[in-house]
Amino acid sequence: MKKLFISLMILAFGVTFALAADETTNGTVVAVDGNTATIEVSGNMAWVKKGAYVRAVDESGKLLLRSAKITAIEGNVITVQTSMTKEMKAGDKYKMSKGKPSAGC
Repeated sequence: MKKLFISLMILAFGVTFALAADETTNGTVVAVDGNTATIEVSGNMAWVKKGAYVRAVDESGKLLLRSAKITAIEGNVITVQTSMTKEMKAGDKYKMSKGKPSAGC
C-alpha cells in the first residue's frame, strides 16, 4: 500500500512539473522607459494575461524580473511595470514564466 501511495505521489509531482514547464516563453526587450519595459514574446503565450505577474531570467540564469505586472498586451508584445528595469536594455533576451505578486517582498 505504501509503495502504491508513493508511486502516485511521484506521478502527481511529475505531472505538476511538466505542466509548469509549459508555462515558460522567450522574450526580447524592445524598449525600457523608467519602470516600464516593453517585451516581444515568442512561444507559448497561454499564461500571459493583463494583470498577471512575470518572472524573467537571462541566459546565465540570473533573475532580472520578479513581480513585474503586465499592464498591456498588443499582439505578441507585452508591457510590464516593475522597479527592476534598471538592468534591462533593448535587445536583451530572457526566459519568462509566471510570477507571483509577493515575490521579493
